[in-house]
Amino acid sequence: MLNMPPSRYKIIERDRRLVTIDTLTGAEMGAKAKPLPRALASQGDADTNARVSALGPVLKANRPSAPATPSASAATASDRTGRIAILVLAGIAGLLFLILTGAWVVVAMALAFPPIRAVALTAVKTATARFLNPERQLGG
Repeated sequence: MLNMPPSRYKIIERDRRLVTIDTLTGAEMGAKAKPLPRALASQGDADTNARVSALGPVLKANRPSAPATPSASAATASDRTGRIAILVLAGIAGLLFLILTGAWVVVAMALAFPPIRAVALTAVKTATARFLNPERQLGG
């Protein structure tokens, strides 16, 4: 079995950071990033509070801007498209369930009677309209 030579680099933890040390030269390798300032300073540490308050404008200036929000009509169209897809998938899943369990015969015979069919279609239309247009429910 081959013996592996000792690694040239050694990784140690210093000040809660991992540091790579080159064992040949003894120098630290990689980026020498300064640790980030603490966002929440302890109440008793006045020096830390002063540093954090002094960095306030810098931190606010470097804060990423909020992503642009799509227009209301685009968001509504996207939401409606998603809801239609959910309805189609639920319908396919329901049909597969009825076919696999053999319950489709019971449903087909029940829908053969006009009074039952009228009640079922009204319920399906109402539920579909409520699911596709939730904003209408808010107004009344």
